[in-house]
Amino acid sequence: MKLFVCAVALCLVAVSFCADKKPGESCTKDDKCTLESECKRTDSYCPEMKCHCKENKVAENKKCVDAEKPKVMYDGICAKTEDCYTGLECTDKKCKCPAAKKNYIEITMTCTDKILFGKNCKDTACEGNNMECKDTKCVCKVGFKAKNDKDKICSEIDYAGLDGDCDKKTCNPMMGLECTGTGTPKKCTCPKDTEAKEVYYMSDKVKKCLTANATVNVGKDEECMATYDKDGKYCKKDLKCQKCPGSDDLKCREGEKDTSGVGQMTFSMSVVLGCVALRKFFM
Repeated sequence: MKLFVCAVALCLVAVSFCADKKPGESCTKDDKCTLESECKRTDSYCPEMKCHCKENKVAENKKCVDAEKPKVMYDGICAKTEDCYTGLECTDKKCKCPAAKKNYIEITMTCTDKILFGKNCKDTACEGNNMECKDTKCVCKVGFKAKNDKDKICSEIDYAGLDGDCDKKTCNPMMGLECTGTGTPKKCTCPKDTEAKEVYYMSDKVKKCLTANATVNVGKDEECMATYDKDGKYCKKDLKCQKCPGSDDLKCREGEKDTSGVGQMTFSMSVVLGCVALRKFFM
């Protein structure tokens, strides 16, 4: 009788946990993803998994088909201009900017005949509206800055932070600051009903103007608010306020480096637990 019960449990669990799944369908670690797909998390912060097509393949009508060959980016090897990304030409077997627009802007993946950030300027204008030629160099205008080393066009607004001068700069609206004071220069401060508190925003620790109703350092799987307003609920470091498929709840979720679902219950363990449960039921 015990052997019969275990056999029934094995069959039931096998049917439940080991189904064949097609690309794009939900799956578990023990399911078999078919048609050149594999079971992976859809998001590193959510436990749900789907059958994803392997490299150089895309899902189409629950099948994995060859992805369109990607265009070669700047300085990549090419055989003809058609191989290159839009605006580039194949020159000496490499994708380069055309002679008329020889300067490449990596952050926008475009070519220009204007001068880029940090380069010498004189007769030729600096690229875009956020730079100016000063002391024979293209530099960011007041109120703008380079996002990173690849940013050669000063694409980011240079907001003034808490207690920063706001005569020429704008106070950072994401931090809830406002430009106040009657002196010179004016300063960025918190509104009267708020005070500056440290929170994590995009993994960075910042000071934001919050009311007494706001909550900081919200823990894992606890309710949060993604609007980042003055009454918000802010997650601890390394947690992200996010919804997951099948749920309307915003919670502070922890990201997983391994998206393969190794942490899920394995098929063999499911069989054992199912067998034990059924044995106890019938005994």
